[in-house]
Parts: sequence; C-alpha cells; structure tokens
Amino acid sequence: MTVEFTFSENRHKIRSFQTRILKSIENIRIKLNDENHLLHYLLPKKENINEISEVVKTIKSSSDTLICAGIGGSSLAGKVFSSIKKKNKILFFEGVEPQKIEDAAKHLDFKNCFLNIISKSGNTIETVVNSAFLLNKLKGASKSNWKEKVLLTASAGEGKLIEWARKEKIKILEIPEPVGGRFSAFTAAGLLPAIYSGIDGNEIADGVEKGQKNALSLKTDSNLSAKITGFYLSSVEKKLKNIIVWGYGETAYLLSLWIQQLWAESLGKVSQRDRSKKGLLPVTLKGSEDQHSILQFLKEGDASTSVMFISSNYRGPKMGSFERNFSGLKQSKLHYSDVQRALKEGTKKSLENDSLLVSDCSFDYDSAKSLSQVMTLFIISTLIISDFLNVNPFGQKGVEEGKKITKSLLT
Repeated sequence: MTVEFTFSENRHKIRSFQTRILKSIENIRIKLNDENHLLHYLLPKKENINEISEVVKTIKSSSDTLICAGIGGSSLAGKVFSSIKKKNKILFFEGVEPQKIEDAAKHLDFKNCFLNIISKSGNTIETVVNSAFLLNKLKGASKSNWKEKVLLTASAGEGKLIEWARKEKIKILEIPEPVGGRFSAFTAAGLLPAIYSGIDGNEIADGVEKGQKNALSLKTDSNLSAKITGFYLSSVEKKLKNIIVWGYGETAYLLSLWIQQLWAESLGKVSQRDRSKKGLLPVTLKGSEDQHSILQFLKEGDASTSVMFISSNYRGPKMGSFERNFSGLKQSKLHYSDVQRALKEGTKKSLENDSLLVSDCSFDYDSAKSLSQVMTLFIISTLIISDFLNVNPFGQKGVEEGKKITKSLLT
C-alpha cells in the first residue's frame, strides 16, 4: 500500500523551506494533547468507531437506503469514502435542487430509507430545507416509528437542528466542538457513511495514524505533508493566483473537491500580521473530461496557476483483443486504467514542457487506509501552510455576509 507525492522542484524547495517547516511541525506536535485543538481529535477513537458501527447495524436492519443531508464538510468526506466500496445504497442531498427533490418525491421508497442529517452548526440553510422535505416524506411513510429512522450528526450547541433533535428525542452523534466541518472527515460526519458503505472504521483509523506519524515527522525528506507544503509555497513564491487540483477517476475527483474546500476555506484568509489577503484559489478539474475544455487555456491562455494531479492506482478490468485492436492500442496496454494513466501523463508532461509547476499525488484506490492517510497528510499540510501565511486556518468569516443576506431574502 503506497501514497506518493512528487513535484518538479521537490528537493530544492523542501530544503529552502525546511527550517520553517520543521519549526511549524514542532509547534503542531504540541497540539496533539490540547483538548481545544483539532489535532487532539483527528485520530478516531476505538469507542467512537464501535458506537458508529452499532448504529450502522441498526440502520441496515430497517432500511436499504441511507440518505445523508449535509453540504460541504458535512458531505464531501462521506462521498469520498463511499465511492470506494458502494456495498450499500447512499444518497446525498447537498444543495437545494428542485428537480432532485421532485424526483425523490416521485420515485424514492421512503419506507425503506434512513435519514442522517449532518450539520456542524445545526443551522445550515440547505441542510435545514432538505431535511424538512425528507422528514415530511419519512413521517408519511413510516408513521409512528419515523423517529427510529432519523439521526443527527452535529456539535453540541443551540443550532436549530440540534434544538429540534433534543425536543424530538432524536439520536445525536457528536462532532467535537474544536473540529470544524471541513476537518470532520474522521468524526461521525465521515465515518458513518464510510462504515455504512462497507468500510471497516479501523482501517480509517489506521490510515489516519500512519498519515499523522508521517506528517509530524521531522525527517522532511520522507515527510509527505512537507512535500505538499513545499508545492503550495512554491506556487505562492512564484506569485501564482490559482492551484488546479485535477482528479483522474471518480474517487480522485471527489477527493479533489474535498481538498478544494479544505484549502479555500482554511487558507483564503486575511493575514493576522498585516491584514493582506492570502492564499491561492484551488480549482477542481475532472480528468480526462476537462482536458477537452481547460487544457487549451492552460497551454496558451494567461494562466497564473500550478497544477496538482490526483489519481489512484486502480487497474480496473482488462481490455480484450477486440477493444485494443478497435482502439488502435498497443497489445501491452491490457487495462482501461492504462488509457487513463496515459491521458494523465500526457497532460502532465505537456504542462511541464511549458514550465508550469506540476505535482502528482497517487494512492491505493480500494484502500480506506491509503485514502485516510492522504486526507490526513493534506489536513496537517494545511496547518503548516497557514503558519507560513500567518492566517487562522479555522473558521470562515468570509461566508457569513452571504448567509445573512440569504436569510433576509427567505425569512
């Protein structure tokens, strides 16, 4: 099982940032014992995994479909994990989509559904509205026992959904208060859909532990978080404006969306030192589809960006002789993944030929341990980068004004 991260200026840039990176890592290591810090809760505890596993058994005993109502950090990790197993049916309600709501009302068998509402604050408007629709349908289908088919995942507080769940005596799985939504992949927010989809929660914990050990190592030559940090800071040093996160394959693409939120909300901040605006805009692309829409611009347009490729080593089914002959491929190209890999490598080398700063992150497709390790490396690299940029990686004040305006339009 392997996780790899490389980029063109790797060794030189790691060395140039080494002293600061080591200092940041030493400061971060102290936070492992701080009950008010994210890192104290990053590694899921055995008892939490066992509790969630028991809840999943209950869900499966009464339902054949899990509906997750949540958005952003409340849904992205669950979607990433559930994409590698797919043993059980999961539906995600994220944004408010009228067509999706209409289709669900017509075609979804709510008698056989279980609803997991996920909201860190308990107030997210999209989640509240989607939950209202889903609860109404669930009540109509399940009558007197509807409460047995609903669960809330949230932090303790006074949010609308939390108050409602307490009043109705709905079971609540807690997201620790110091863990922000986009950092909640290894809490109940991400673990429940992961375990429901067929993943062993202990594999996730093993991956987090391995990723954490590597990311907090003072040996920067082998520290993958240090390399990710070096790539990001090289992009900053070159005065680039964007980082393209380019995912090849479904799981890699979903992981890219998760990285996009992690970096945008954590690093797109005002400096605590001089109030200047910091961070690079992460833009997610899907490979190879977006080669046909974006690559031309990257090659000849005014692109102020670096590019990070995300991919898995999933081989997939073999190609038969007819498929290879019809496609005009070499007989040595035995798997469909060989085609996908060639598409990625061709794009990568083409961009490197134009002197774009390019990196490559790969992981084991069907391993929850490998995937959890990658996510942990990115979480800790985000904390290291925030120290360099002198920004607070927690909170997201920049979205509050939009929420207030939205509320004034609806209430």
